[in-house]
Amino acid sequence: MLPEWLILDLTQNQLYGLVFLIGSFTVATLSDLKYMKAQSEFVEIWVLAFIVFLVIDIWKWDSLDQTQTMIKWAIIFIFMLLSHHSIGVIFKLARGDVFACAAVMALMSPALIVVFIIILKVSDLLFRPILRKFGSGNAYPFMPIVMCGTLAIMGIGLYLA
Repeated sequence: MLPEWLILDLTQNQLYGLVFLIGSFTVATLSDLKYMKAQSEFVEIWVLAFIVFLVIDIWKWDSLDQTQTMIKWAIIFIFMLLSHHSIGVIFKLARGDVFACAAVMALMSPALIVVFIIILKVSDLLFRPILRKFGSGNAYPFMPIVMCGTLAIMGIGLYLA
């Protein structure tokens, strides 16, 4: 029996949210590869999804494992801060890439968020040489990495469930 914190346990509405995010990531990935930019409408959707998932956790606070929820959101906010291009400790990402990652992380347990970040880092190291061909200078599209990480964590989490 696997520990509960390793399972991607989604409600039906959260699963719909994840499927919606994956759809938007697919189109944004193609746009990122072609133009090195996701359209601002995608970024707005990811920010909105992030806020909605945060509000849902606040709304359901009494019925959630509060320690896990606090740890989850602390990891997400630290990731967001340390991955923004202006600070760039973990990654040097544009705002849209940060919110795309954060929106997906909002659906995960703290342990899966850490696994997701590791998957992103490994994928980034593996695919960066290829993706640089689509970018300019040191910049390269990151949405393919987000898409790869999201599909991997979804596969891992659902397989373990």
